[in-house]
Amino acid sequence: MVGECAHLKVVSTTPIGAFVDWGLSKDLLVPFGEQVQPMEAGQSYPVFAFIDAQTNRITGSTKIGRHFKEKALYLSPNQPVEFLIYQRTDLGYMGIIENRCLGLLFHQDILQPINIGDRLKGFVKEIRHDKKVTLCLQLQGQEARDELSQQILDDLKANGGTSTLTDKSTPEAIYKKFNASKASYKRALGVLYKQRLIKIEKDKITLL
Repeated sequence: MVGECAHLKVVSTTPIGAFVDWGLSKDLLVPFGEQVQPMEAGQSYPVFAFIDAQTNRITGSTKIGRHFKEKALYLSPNQPVEFLIYQRTDLGYMGIIENRCLGLLFHQDILQPINIGDRLKGFVKEIRHDKKVTLCLQLQGQEARDELSQQILDDLKANGGTSTLTDKSTPEAIYKKFNASKASYKRALGVLYKQRLIKIEKDKITLL
């Protein structure tokens, strides 16, 4: 709706712009002047709906940076957020955070396939000195390690005290089970091992 961004499909193109389906009886016009690149029928794009000051009509735009600031608005590190992926860059993916501001998800913080238009749940990783926001898909720091360690313990208790998911397992298997990177999983296992809560063997982990 107005003031929000969504991934919308182009239903037709005309001499004045492209029309996208936004769930209402009348399609939304994205004029050529509001297109980052020429839009094609049948393709989907992140589109921001706003009221054009000159025409006083609801208009669409794919020029996301024109309508959202990159500086943080009422956000803090480790805060849970939802964001819409709208652009890929050399550094990672740009996301629109809850229709408030923009943030960057670095490639090294991505543990799953991501596409333009995906709506993701994650966290504010950092607010930089210039107030720009970096995002992540997992909690950072001690809080994240404690949460993952507890998840591992709960999983062991629910499965007879044994797990075949070890520090030698594939990153894909670890992410599928705990939504965590292999490095984070190994650190959490190390914490539990030092606390003498688990026994780590070549092919399994056992609850003590």
